[in-house]
Amino acid sequence: MAELVARAVPYWAPDETHINWSTARYAVGQRQSPQDWSDLKALQHHPDPVHRRFLADVVWSRNSMTWWNQRQDTAQDAEFLAAWALDEPDGMVLARVLEVYADGEHPNQEAIGLRYADHPDPRVRSQVPSLISREVPPTEAAATTLLALSRDSDPEVRRSTAADLAAHLTPAFRDALLALTRDCDFDVRARAAIALGASDERTAAITGALVALLDEEHQLLRLEIVYALARRDDPRTEQAYKRVGELPPGFGEIGPHQEDHRILAHWDYQRRNSPTESDSPAS
Repeated sequence: MAELVARAVPYWAPDETHINWSTARYAVGQRQSPQDWSDLKALQHHPDPVHRRFLADVVWSRNSMTWWNQRQDTAQDAEFLAAWALDEPDGMVLARVLEVYADGEHPNQEAIGLRYADHPDPRVRSQVPSLISREVPPTEAAATTLLALSRDSDPEVRRSTAADLAAHLTPAFRDALLALTRDCDFDVRARAAIALGASDERTAAITGALVALLDEEHQLLRLEIVYALARRDDPRTEQAYKRVGELPPGFGEIGPHQEDHRILAHWDYQRRNSPTESDSPAS
C-alpha cells in the first residue's frame, strides 16, 4: 500500500490523468481486506493534502467498481465520507470528498451540503447542489440555497446549479435558469441552455431564450439549441439548423457508438413535419 501511494502522489495534477496516479488508484481500490481498508483510512490524517486527495480518489474508485467486485460494504464508505466531510480542512480535498460522497446515498447528504453552501472555496461550493437536491420536491432550505448558489460570484458555482435547477423546474428555478442563459460567462450560459433544452418545459420564454443563443460562436451549443427546438416541434428548428454551420465530416453518422442524439432529434423533426403525399396539392 505505502509503495503504491508513494508512486502516485508526486504525479498528482488537477486533471488526474497521469498514469502513475490512475494506476495506483485502481490497484489500491481493488484491495478489499479489512487491513487494507484500515491502512487506507489512515491517509485521512496525513499532513500532505495530496495524500488525502489520493484517498478520496481511491474511495471513488472502490465505489465505481462496486458492481464488478460485488461489494456489499458501500454503506461503510458513505459513513466514512460523511465523517470526513465534517473534518477536512483543505478546500481542494474537501471538494473531492464531497463529490465522491454525492455519488452514493446517505441520509446526511443534504445537511452536510447546506453546511458548506457559504464555504470560502468555490470548489467546495460547486459540490453543494448535487448534495442538496435529492428530495423531490427539494426542501425549502435546499431550494433557497440552490437559488442563492445560482447567483454566486464564481461562475463555476453558478454553472454547477443548472442541472439541479432543471431537475425540479419550479417557477423560481425556471427564472433562475433563464437568468443563467444571459450570464456573462459562456460556460454558465451553455450549461443553463442545455439543462433547459433537455427539460420538458415548452414555454415561449424558454424557447425564446434558447433562440437568443444561436449567435454564440460555439457550434455545439448552437446544435444543442436545434435539439431543444426539434424536441418541441418549434417551427424555427430548420432555420436554427442552418445557423449551426457545416459539421465535421462524419459527425452524427449512424454506426456503432456514432449516433448523435442532437442530429437524430433533427431528423425526427424533419420526418414528423415533412409533407406527405396526402398533403400535396391535387394535380
